[in-house]
Amino acid sequence: MSLFKNQLCVGCGLCESVTNGKVKMTLDPDGFFRPKKTQEVPANEYRFIKQCCPAAIIHKDESLRTPHTDPFWGDYFQCYIGSSSSDAIEKEASSGGIISTILIFLLENKIIDYVIHIGPDPENPLLNTVKLSSNSKEVLANADSRYAPSTALTNILQIIENGKHYAFVGKPCDVSALRSYSKFNQAVANQIKYYFSFFCFGVPSLNQTKKLTVQLGIQEEQVQSIVYRKNGWPGSFNVAAKDGTCKSILYKDYMHFLFSDIHIRCKICPEGLGESADISSGDGWSEFDEKGYPSFKNARGRSIIFSKTHVGDKLLSKIINAGHISIEEQVEDLRSLDKIQPGQFGKKKYHKYRILAFKISGKKTPKIDSYIYKNIHVLGKVNLRTKLSQLIGTWKRINLK
Repeated sequence: MSLFKNQLCVGCGLCESVTNGKVKMTLDPDGFFRPKKTQEVPANEYRFIKQCCPAAIIHKDESLRTPHTDPFWGDYFQCYIGSSSSDAIEKEASSGGIISTILIFLLENKIIDYVIHIGPDPENPLLNTVKLSSNSKEVLANADSRYAPSTALTNILQIIENGKHYAFVGKPCDVSALRSYSKFNQAVANQIKYYFSFFCFGVPSLNQTKKLTVQLGIQEEQVQSIVYRKNGWPGSFNVAAKDGTCKSILYKDYMHFLFSDIHIRCKICPEGLGESADISSGDGWSEFDEKGYPSFKNARGRSIIFSKTHVGDKLLSKIINAGHISIEEQVEDLRSLDKIQPGQFGKKKYHKYRILAFKISGKKTPKIDSYIYKNIHVLGKVNLRTKLSQLIGTWKRINLK
């Protein structure tokens, strides 16, 4: 398939870095980043991209597989529910502050020199940009969730310095792409020491953020800053205007709107839990409504934490033993967690019906390691009505939008 014309591109930006700018990530009118060729791409560079691009493949190297694999939660060594032991970190983070705590530990103990992650673009607060953080202050300044498109790998090869060590934080598809590319690039393999991911439901269109700020009474050109999830857990969307006006809306009141327009690639992705990361973490909702869905009641942050590689398991154990993460529970029975992430559960459970809609429409789909989703059926059957709903709904999204 022609990856540079593929609507399944979710905008990781690896192709721009690999080609050193022969491909540029540009923001389309629909609010998503997609690649545009500025020059012809040599066959060797294209071959690397094709074997790593999330629009083409989601793969986890066999050397990273673990002793335990769950039909829903995937590969893991250990699973915990907990939060940062630091109130300051937990307050600044979107969830329980787990990833921020780990990053700060790595920096303060000089295990890495920099963190490569996403933060707000200082030139345009509606956009995201790649950040290099070298201390706790910088890590926490970029700790907020960023529910808008990001090109996390757009300059990854250009910012890696010889002799420096890094940790990378990204969406599951970003991590998968960079892990795969590390097999072809020795600098990436040697210098990126740790990969961290967060649970990802999908990438919302930037247009949804723009609409939300307007609904709150602040026009796009007047936006000074945007925070998606600070001020408690799960927190609130806060937008500040250049004239000093500030508006906010609770997470529970905006998240369905924001995620009502996510990338079509995310609709057929069963890998939202960070299979290729060393450690993956996400919201550990603790209260639920009458339908069994999280109520998003404000509380102190709480996260589900998975060590998904041997390297990640050693690091997580070290940080827990040092007292930097407070463990509420070591989870033995993962079925106790299933209802905590209903959106993720649906991504896996309905994957094959959504993929079928693509095939019926004659559309290409990414090649995804089957272990990620093939055993989900053991957790319950899908009735015929739901199967048809998923298939027809996806078909309409593809063909009628």
